[in-house]
Amino acid sequence: TLTDLTFTQNEAGEIGGAAQLSRCDSTLAGWSVSENQSGFGGGLAVERGTVDIAESTFTLNSASRTGGALYGSFWSGSVLDVVLEFNGATRNGGAIALESSTLDISASLFDGNSATLAGGGLYADDSTITLADSDFFTNEAATTGGGMQLEASTATLTGLDVYANTAQDYAGLAVTDASGMVAIANSTIRENVAQSNGGGMGQQNSNSTLTDCIFSGNVASNGHSGGLAVHAGSTTLQDVGFESNVADKRAGGIYHDDAATIGATSCDFTG
Repeated sequence: TLTDLTFTQNEAGEIGGAAQLSRCDSTLAGWSVSENQSGFGGGLAVERGTVDIAESTFTLNSASRTGGALYGSFWSGSVLDVVLEFNGATRNGGAIALESSTLDISASLFDGNSATLAGGGLYADDSTITLADSDFFTNEAATTGGGMQLEASTATLTGLDVYANTAQDYAGLAVTDASGMVAIANSTIRENVAQSNGGGMGQQNSNSTLTDCIFSGNVASNGHSGGLAVHAGSTTLQDVGFESNVADKRAGGIYHDDAATIGATSCDFTG
């Protein structure tokens, strides 16, 4: 167990600006990690280990490749009550980038993080994610997934507030080429802005379920689907509300193409 450590303005050319944990089991608590930089994992990198992180802050860290604050490859573990603010990555995962990992994230804040490519707050590739009771505020991605991007992954998302994130497409949440079901419940996706399509959420070649969710005030400023865009795959909606979402061109609430199927029960669409 590593407790109450502070890392500030450290730098590594390749990986783990503040620290790298490889092939080990660790519990980290009370860490303060700020203004560190590296190629992968500006703050911390975890490779092939079981690592749990709790009650820590990662601020103003940067990666010239992926994972501004945290980078994980074959990482199994948890992130509990962690604040990730104003971190950045030149490629994917402004705050956290995961590859082939299994991670539980809960009671955490992703605020003001940015990625030049995808996943301003969180980017997960070929991973299994459980994400609960967390906030994604004002994160930014230049391409897709301002709040988060789930690529070739399986995920269970519960109790999220995804607010005021921006991206070219799929500003709040992007789900692409999912390897399994992406289930979203009891979550609010609000006031996210896409420059093109899918202000609130977009999915491609994926299957998802949404239950007891709200899409409110999302915008597609120069395209379609202010609320939800579905391109291939299937989506099942149960008790989902769409309120005051706006698209410059088509489909303020929901858009789906001819390769997608949508089933909806007890949903509400309000202008």
